[in-house]
Amino acid sequence: MTLARELEDIEARRAAGTLTEADAALAKDALLRGADPAPRRGRNPVLLAGLFSNLMLTLVILCGLAAAVFMFVPLTLAMPIMIVLALCLPVIWFWDWFTDLF
Repeated sequence: MTLARELEDIEARRAAGTLTEADAALAKDALLRGADPAPRRGRNPVLLAGLFSNLMLTLVILCGLAAAVFMFVPLTLAMPIMIVLALCLPVIWFWDWFTDLF
């Protein structure tokens, strides 16, 4: 739809009473400025940044724990401990991050 048609549509809806004067003015202003009046859809970059930082923190902590476990615990105990940590910590930190959003 062209800009002229959209402006005509807004004016027709305002004249018909399905759109208030204030909403029509806001829609016209947004169209004339080149802004999209519809809300932005798609992935939220803040959520992706949070997930990425959570993943990096998980990797750093797991590497530190791996070094500590292999230095202070016998190898027969170190492998099961690291398997449990590698499976549990990302889930725990993801849950913590996810619940902090609300």
